Amino acid sequence: MNLIKKLSWVFALILAIGPIAGCALFDRHEKNSEGYYPRHFYACGPVALEKSILESYKRRGIAYCTRAEELSKQIQSYGMLRKELLSYFNKEAIGITWPSEIEKVANNHGFDLIKVDDINSLNPQEDIAIVLIHGKFFSHQYHWVVYPIDDVKNYYGKKTVIDIIYLLKWKGE
Repeated sequence: MNLIKKLSWVFALILAIGPIAGCALFDRHEKNSEGYYPRHFYACGPVALEKSILESYKRRGIAYCTRAEELSKQIQSYGMLRKELLSYFNKEAIGITWPSEIEKVANNHGFDLIKVDDINSLNPQEDIAIVLIHGKFFSHQYHWVVYPIDDVKNYYGKKTVIDIIYLLKWKGE
């Protein structure tokens, strides 16, 4: 009897959420044989991390190689539960990279992230920052970009809103 009660709750939940979630409930991104979501490999979070880390090392004259795919695997190893739950409502949510994940990966690669309030306070010749932006009228379109490599202020044209600015600093500096 207890099993029937649990199954009826699950069925009721599917009926309640199904119309809201739409096709995302059944149209899922697949994991690869290693247990990772390849869709996340080239999402904006891992790509921004790759660009910023490589640029930081390059400016120091250090040969360093890291790929967005490897950075994505590190991010995914921290846990995917929130993204997987959100992906039932929008399958592209599997590509999300949370600010805490950006911080952990940068830390693993020898950087501290310092929150900055104003993009205009940064020097393009000296500073590298990972920036979370969105468009004013399309607030669901959050995107990680890299200062000064990307056109941060105009990524979505005049409607670009800057949410978070993380200045990359070498640990111990």
